[in-house]
Amino acid sequence: MAISNYNLSGLLIDFSVVPDRVRLIDHFVELSAYPEFVNVHNDNEIKIAILIADIESPFRKIKEPNMRLKALFEFLGIGLKTAAMQEFYNDVLNYRQKEVMEAACRYIQMLNNHDYSIWWTLNLSFYDLQKESVKQRKDDENVKAYVTAKVAITKEMDIIGEKLKTYEARIFGDVKLKQAIVNQELNKMSFFPEKMAQDFVDFND
Repeated sequence: MAISNYNLSGLLIDFSVVPDRVRLIDHFVELSAYPEFVNVHNDNEIKIAILIADIESPFRKIKEPNMRLKALFEFLGIGLKTAAMQEFYNDVLNYRQKEVMEAACRYIQMLNNHDYSIWWTLNLSFYDLQKESVKQRKDDENVKAYVTAKVAITKEMDIIGEKLKTYEARIFGDVKLKQAIVNQELNKMSFFPEKMAQDFVDFND
């Protein structure tokens, strides 16, 4: 690593303690259980994912995204002289670099465990309510009963929405990161059409 003035001791996976030429999955055997860490091109992709995803990452204190990522790349000694590396940088910056985002998603699950499971279940519950809320009234349906049901659904959505905000602040601390993670999860669920997935990304911002 090029610069050593960042303390990583608060991270779940403090890769600064890994000896030179030792792979992260060999030093931290818990990582070897997940293909998201085993199948990356190199350890820098895992390190980037960790420094993006871990709430204790010192780089999370840098609020401006471009400055944060530049500092992170400099810390890891990753150069940007080639067009390929600049493209990689931009993909990471915009949370669309596949290997990094898959590793970040898995890392967040490891880091938060129960909170992550609750957050994802709340997301699905919110989405189910959202689908119900946009259903049109049937011709033979009582107007008052229809409106009463809509109000009840809205109240439940409001309650779940507040819970989601609490969990998201604790887990992510970054709206774009949260949206990218939702995308990663939905991509694993073949029964979600692409349009639904896009709607789902934005529903609880």
